[in-house]
Amino acid sequence: PIADQRWVDGVLEKTADIVDPQKLIVALPTYGYDWPSSSKAFEVSYYEALVTAKESEGKVTFDPASANLHYTYYDDADSLHEVHFVDAATTFDQMRSVAGYGVAGVALWRLGGEDPRLWSFYASNLADSAAARHVFSQGMFRIAPAKTDIDFVGEGDILDMVSTPDSGQTEISE
Repeated sequence: PIADQRWVDGVLEKTADIVDPQKLIVALPTYGYDWPSSSKAFEVSYYEALVTAKESEGKVTFDPASANLHYTYYDDADSLHEVHFVDAATTFDQMRSVAGYGVAGVALWRLGGEDPRLWSFYASNLADSAAARHVFSQGMFRIAPAKTDIDFVGEGDILDMVSTPDSGQTEISE
């Protein structure tokens, strides 16, 4: 996992004992990693992870133990890959947890590849006292908007349209 929720909480607990939480800014990830079984991992954006899952027919699932998303797939050389990444819902959960420590703020690490849904709540106060006054609906995570810019693969002057973007859907259960 990129940022196992238990690990984040553990680091915050230890750090808050040493440093005043009002002096801390916690950087949360907005990306993922693709681990081929036979080589080093490489970084992927939220959309790259989704595109690869769709193209490889990988089933993205939420891992309740780490509170991160993951899936596996086989590439064209039949090498197994394991992908772990975060989306807006996992970022929301992490921000809620971090807010409970009373830190000075939250930063997003590696802007540009994030799930755009996170901007709907990023500036919100997610501490328990503030969250109780605002209704945060799971519905805001149900539709994953299609990416609107073009991904170029390879080199050259000819653009071959491989697929068109479409919105995705997230199934949320308790």
